[in-house]
Amino acid sequence: MTRIMLVIAALCGGVLPAAAQVSAGLNELGGRGFIESGKYSNEDDASSAVEVQSYYGRFLTDRWSVGPSLNVIKFEGEDAQGGIAGFVNYHFGDTSGTVIPFIEGSAGRFFGGDQDPTFVAVGPGLKWFFGDGGGALTGTAFYRRQMFDEDDPPFASGVNEFGLNIGVAIFFGR
Repeated sequence: MTRIMLVIAALCGGVLPAAAQVSAGLNELGGRGFIESGKYSNEDDASSAVEVQSYYGRFLTDRWSVGPSLNVIKFEGEDAQGGIAGFVNYHFGDTSGTVIPFIEGSAGRFFGGDQDPTFVAVGPGLKWFFGDGGGALTGTAFYRRQMFDEDDPPFASGVNEFGLNIGVAIFFGR
């Protein structure tokens, strides 16, 4: 998987200079995903999961974008679950550059499983623009807190997750 992403990045990055940096009024349509393996508690056996996410973002300014996302996550030995969330991104540094750093925050809910947790997430990311067509490779590290018991105060029970999403996005509509 890593080898495939490196080949795609090398091919896309060497084609043409970047031309589609962020600005107010721009739309972003993307997909990303990750694979994880770990334990959710000391009593659990190790488990693997695959998550795929699609999202749409609208740039309100050259720094701020907001939008919805749809997630599908599949844990080993369990049925797939869906999720819906809202996100906000703040882009900093040179927003006309080839590589643009950002920080993302999101909140949402998974559904279709046994517990249907609410979640919040935050993390830094990079958008690496390539070509004249308005495309970018994206990478976002994240911390996600899933909260299961609605009777407990927020953040009193649940699961902490850390991960890295890798994906692609197209930009249009300036």
